[in-house]
Amino acid sequence: METLKITASHEIIEKVKDFIQSFQNENVDVTLENETFLENRNYLRKQLLDIDSGKTIFYSLDEIDSKLDATLAKYENQNI
Repeated sequence: METLKITASHEIIEKVKDFIQSFQNENVDVTLENETFLENRNYLRKQLLDIDSGKTIFYSLDEIDSKLDATLAKYENQNI
């Protein structure tokens, strides 16, 4: 597949979207790159860099469950 990036007014983008959506779904994928999309893409790229660099710590479900139990136990016995 190839990618086509269009910068146009909202009205033109809507017309192009309508035209593209007339094709079969397996042949066309429409992704609108609005501000939220770009922010999310940048956030995810940073997260991926952190994972690749080893900066991110991963926990198993059992490890998280143990940490949660320990945290709850720590605060259960305190008077509010």
